[in-house]
Amino acid sequence: MIKINAQVVVNQKSCSEIYDWLLNITPDKFRLWLPNSHLNTSNRSSELKVGETIWYELMLNGKKTRLVWQAIKLDKDRCISLKLKRIYPVYMRLTFAPVDNGTNVTYELMVGFVFYGFEKLFDWVASRFVITESRAEIIKQHERNKIKNLENII
Repeated sequence: MIKINAQVVVNQKSCSEIYDWLLNITPDKFRLWLPNSHLNTSNRSSELKVGETIWYELMLNGKKTRLVWQAIKLDKDRCISLKLKRIYPVYMRLTFAPVDNGTNVTYELMVGFVFYGFEKLFDWVASRFVITESRAEIIKQHERNKIKNLENII
C-alpha cells in the first residue's frame, strides 16, 4: 500500500471548528479554501453523513481532476474517513487532535490493498505510473497548504 502523510498544526482553531467546517463545506467555502486550485464541490444542504458521497474538482499540478468520495467513517471532532469511488482502493483520512492553542491535523492518503502479496505488484505499478515520488510530494504540499489555510478561513 502506498501512503502519503502530511501533518499540520492549525493555530487558534479547535477540532470541533475544523470538523464542522469540513462536514458542511459549500462550493463557495471550497473555492475560498485554496482559490488557485479548488474549483468546485457538491452543493450540500446538510452535513455529510456516513454512506453519502461528495465530489470536488481541483487543479493539481496544472491538471483538472474530479474526485468522488464516499464517507465511510465520521467520528465527531476526531476523524473523517473517505473512500474514493474508483476501481482501485484509495482512502483518505483526516484526524484531529487538540494541541496548545490549536489543532493538529493529520492527512493520510492510502492507495492500494493487501491481498496475498499481490499488493507488491500493484504498489510497484502505481508508484511508477500513478503516484510517483514527485506526484506524492505535490499532493503533500497541496494538503499542507490547504490545511494551514484553515487558520484564515474558519
